[in-house]
Order: sequence, then C-alpha cells, then structure tokens
Amino acid sequence: MLAALLDLEAYASMLPGTEQTRDDGLEGGARVLFVRQSQMGIAAQYSLRLRHDRVQRRGEFETDRDRPHDIEDARGFVEIQPYRRTRTLVTWGIRAVLGMGAIEPMVRGLVEPWLLRVPPTMKQYLEGRARERYRE
Repeated sequence: MLAALLDLEAYASMLPGTEQTRDDGLEGGARVLFVRQSQMGIAAQYSLRLRHDRVQRRGEFETDRDRPHDIEDARGFVEIQPYRRTRTLVTWGIRAVLGMGAIEPMVRGLVEPWLLRVPPTMKQYLEGRARERYRE
C-alpha cells in the first residue's frame, strides 16, 4: 500500500470528488501534486507538497502556499503499518483551514463529511481495482 502513496496517478482514485491531478515535479525535496476537486457544487483546486518516508512508511502533505490555492491551508499525514500477518493498519489525519470568512461555518458543514470520505475511498480503491497493482 505504500506504493499507492508514491503513485501520483492513484490520487485521483483515492481522493473523493477528484476531477484532475497533475504531477508538477519535485521542489525542495517534496513532490508537488496539483488537485482539482468538486462535490455538491463546491469546487477547489490547490497544490500539495508531498513528502514520503519509505522506512517509516509515512507520507505527509501540506498546501503549497506559493501556488494558487482555493483553500487557505491544509496539512496531514498517512501512515501504513503491517497488522498481524495479512492486514494493514492505515492511520490518516488532516487539518484544513478553508479561509472563507463569514460563510466558512456553512461550507465547513459540507466539506467535513467530504474529508472524512478519504479513508473509505482509499480502502475501496486499494481493496478493489488496485488490489493486485499494489500487492506487497
């Protein structure tokens, strides 16, 4: 499953509502991934700086604030650890600041469930059509 985090093409299948992803290259030791998402009439595009530690089996991400971004800031991580002999434990966390002023409380109510769909969307993709692709 660590291979899926390193495969930028897979992000379009692992992030809900993703319309486009694009590898914008390597900068300062981080891979830059452009993402465009849309859900229930709310659209956002932004770039993430991705860092991966293969030994720790951990990926970290943050909004690239030097590039155009529709969200003020987001940071998070994914950790992948073997569990028992045939299972994998995935730990995921995110902190996001939308930066939408007075309408943020209303929009946040729509965005939070969308963010919480990331783990089950990843799971469905990795256990479904990508199962053989990322077998470790």
